[in-house]
Order: sequence, then C-alpha cells, then structure tokens
Amino acid sequence: MSFTFENQGANVYLVYKIGNGNELDTTSLGMLTNNKIKGIAPIVYTQMDEDKYIKCNITSKTPAKDFFTGVVNKKRLLGVFSGVAAAVLNAEDYMIDASMFLLDLEHIFVDASSCEPVVICLPVIHSERKQVNLSAFFKNILFSIQCDTKEDTEYFARLISYLNSSSAFSLEEFAKLLAQLNSGTAPLAAQAAPEPVVTQPPVQQHLFQSTAPIMPVSAHTAPVAPPVPQAVAPGQRQVLSQPAPPPAAPPVNQYRPAPPAAPNAPAAPVGNGLEPGEKKISMADLLMHYSGEKQKLYKDQQRRIKAAQAANKGAAAPAAAPNAAPAANFSIPGQETSIARPYTPPIPQNAVPQQAPVYNAPAPAANPVAAAPVSPIPQPSSNPAFQHNIIPQTQPAVMPASAPVQGGYIQQAPQPPQGGRNFGETTVLRPYSGSADTTVLNASPVAQQNLPHMIRLKNNERISLNKTVFFIGRERAQVDYCVADNTDVGRIHAKLLVKDGRCFLVDINSKNHSYIDNQMIPSNVETEVKNGQKIRLASEEFEFRTF
Repeated sequence: MSFTFENQGANVYLVYKIGNGNELDTTSLGMLTNNKIKGIAPIVYTQMDEDKYIKCNITSKTPAKDFFTGVVNKKRLLGVFSGVAAAVLNAEDYMIDASMFLLDLEHIFVDASSCEPVVICLPVIHSERKQVNLSAFFKNILFSIQCDTKEDTEYFARLISYLNSSSAFSLEEFAKLLAQLNSGTAPLAAQAAPEPVVTQPPVQQHLFQSTAPIMPVSAHTAPVAPPVPQAVAPGQRQVLSQPAPPPAAPPVNQYRPAPPAAPNAPAAPVGNGLEPGEKKISMADLLMHYSGEKQKLYKDQQRRIKAAQAANKGAAAPAAAPNAAPAANFSIPGQETSIARPYTPPIPQNAVPQQAPVYNAPAPAANPVAAAPVSPIPQPSSNPAFQHNIIPQTQPAVMPASAPVQGGYIQQAPQPPQGGRNFGETTVLRPYSGSADTTVLNASPVAQQNLPHMIRLKNNERISLNKTVFFIGRERAQVDYCVADNTDVGRIHAKLLVKDGRCFLVDINSKNHSYIDNQMIPSNVETEVKNGQKIRLASEEFEFRTF
C-alpha cells in the first residue's frame, strides 16, 4: 500500500488513496468516523472528483520503528503491546474486522510521553489482504528489539513463554497477562504451586495396631508402616506381634576431628556449588523453557554457585600466620640508621591493597618540604563506618619529596560536591558565552572535529552528530539531544540522518513543524541540509556545519 503525508496547519495526516482495485467498507467507515475508538487513529474521508482519500491523524505521534530504536525499557514495550491489543479488542465491539489493521512498526504511531500507540485501520476490502497473525506479530517484535538489561527482565521471559506455548493464542488472555505485568503482579498460571506439606497421621490406639513409638523419617531410613491386621478365624486368638525394629542406618555425618593443618596451608576448595549430576541452568534455557518452578530452581542454583565461588576465592588465599614478623627494615634517605617498619594488621577482605602508604619518617633538612605534616596511618578497624571511609592512597596530598612510600591505607572524609551541584544528568538551560560539546567516549580529537555538528544559536552550544540516526526533542529518555527549556519543541520532534557524507533532516509528525532556512519541510520526508544552513525546530534555531 502506498501512503503520503500531508500537513494541514498544526495537524499531520497519513493519506491513503483508494484505488480502483479497492472497495470501500461503508459500515466500518461509519463506525470509524462517528466514534472515537481507543487505540485507533482518527480518520477523515474526503473525495475530490472521482478520487477518494482516507486521512489518518497522526499529529505528535512517533512511528513505532523509531520508538523502538536503541534500548527499549519495560514501560515502552508493554505500553505498545497493551495499546495494540486494546485496539483490536475494541474494534470487535464496533464490528470492525481485524484484517483492516496495518500491524507493522511503520504504520503504528506512539505517543512518546504516555507510550500509548494508535493503529491505522483502513475500511477497505482488498482481495490480497490476509488475516493477521497476532501471535507472530508480537513475537517478531520481541526478537527484534534490544531489551533493557538494567531492569528486571522477568516480564520479557513471561511474554516469550506465553507466545511460545503450544496452546492456541488468545488475545483476551494475552491482554490480561499484559495488565498483570504492568501492575507488577504475577499471572496465576506463572505462580509457583505451593509445596505439599507432609504431616504424620494422628496416632490412634487400635486393637490390631502396635503402640511402638513412631520412628522419625530421614534420608537414610524408610518410613515404617503400621502392621496390617490379618484375618482371624472364629474361635482363635489374635497374636499381637511387635514389628521388627528397622535396620540400623550407617552413621552419617559423624564428627571426625580433622588433622591439624599447616600454619600457612590454604583451605580446600568447596566445589562449584552444584550437586553431583546436577546440570547448570543457563539464562537462555530459562527464557526458552520458562516456568515458575524452573525460575525457582535457577535462582537457588545461582545462589549456591555464588556462595561456592566466594568460598573458593577465600580458600585460594593462604592464611597469614597469627604472629608473623613485620617486614624487613628500610633505610631513610639522609640517615645512617634504619627504622623498623611498623606492624600492620591483616587488611580486611573487602579492602584493595595499593602501593602507597605514607609513613611519618623524617626527611633531610635540606628539603624545604620536609616539615610538612603527614597524616598518621590509621589501623583497619571492625567498625563498618571506619571501613567505609578507608580509601587507597597512591599519591598523598602533602608528603616529603624523598619520603619512603609503601602499600597502605589512609582515612579520608567523603567530600561533598562543589557548590552543591548535582553531577548526574545535565541539561544546559541558561544562556552563556562560549561553547560546550558532548564528548564521545573512545574518540580521538581529530574524529570529533570531523563530525558534522549543529550550533544552538540560543547559547552557542555545539552538538556533535555522533550517530547515524540522531533524535532531537523534549523527551529526555528517548532522544539524543534534549531541548528541555522550550515547550514549543515536540517530545520527539525530528531526527537527523547521516549517511554517505550527507545529512538529512526528517520531521517526525511534529505539531509546530521543522524548517530549513525558514522553509517548512514535509513530515516524514528526508530533506538534505547543507553546511551553513539554518535549522529551526518550532521556535528553536540551530546552524548546521559539516566542519
């Protein structure tokens, strides 16, 4: 199907021309034009002479193909999935067939703020149109995006597990699963079944039962069932016999004193944490064959592996002798005598030894810095607060030029940020003179200078176009450059494409449009921008430069 984009004032429309091979479905057209159906883009039907058009309003909406560029978090993915599922279910209430939907990422448009999509529905009857496979549609998206691994990806595994199930796909059940994942509650089908509680039956006094005490059940002794009463002929007496005592189990886990170890002998490793014959469960195996029980086994196995690794790491380090002598003496420059190195207790396991303790050793009198004070070396303590403030010191702030340097620790109070500023995510909001540029990691200065860039005329800020697809807008989490101080700019207003040494500006259905040298460019059309030209996004102006 062929579409064009049309700008009318502040609105942007996706336009479809009804060809000779298409027949208009008047019932569905009336439902779409006379009702506002949640999840479906509003449409307008127009006719000029013999040409018929269907126009879908997509103002301030981002194509899902651009919306899913880069790392996709839980809110964005579940928002689009929930909106598409709701649109198809709502259409059934208005007797609109699901085959009229265009379910592909290029024709689904998303609100960047709420993550709610609108689906394009064309009320035409086409002979080549086929029934939509919703399960394959959702599955293809899951395997084509990059999931945010900083979040808990359990929701992602549940979606894959549901879509890979052999049962027939039900959109209603899938919508319920999405609602449960959005609310943070686990679906009933995925909840782990409670473990059965095994209890001993109550002891009852019976003529044919033994009153011997019940033996405890363990891993080495089988439970002893009570004797079954035998049939007794009339006139005979029942002989009550005591059950034979259970065979004595071999002694298990008896304490045996270990032979005395050498003073400096390392402890034996404890293994990899897996039981004999147990197979390690990988993350890929968990995702492809997900279940609540398997997830529980995976977490327990990871816990045991980490505990074994920590124990092996501690066992690999040889234990120090309790009364080890201090290290050999060292000489002080300018003196004939030697000063014995002070004894240092063992360093805590969570501290990292460095190579630079500072000792209060006198320096030669000829050195003018010799009288500078040097902080004494505090000894490691068991106090958590003290250990938290112990930091490795490689270059002391003030030290004699010829003072001896060895490994050690000094205590330093945490320094507050200068001026009370927050050094997290930074957005330039105030005008200033000069220029600021975003540094690209692992890029040489020559490569930085050769990048095409824009100069924001409000504050002379330099913006390097260091990506082949560079988004600009107000939605900080979804753009590469955030214009946070101008509400005229759309949330995802435009993108710049850098390819083959040329740069193209694309307006993404913005309400206030994009301009090159004060000429408005059509939405969703790649328009080349050249060196020295002015780019205006709504009321925000930039100058484009290639060098």
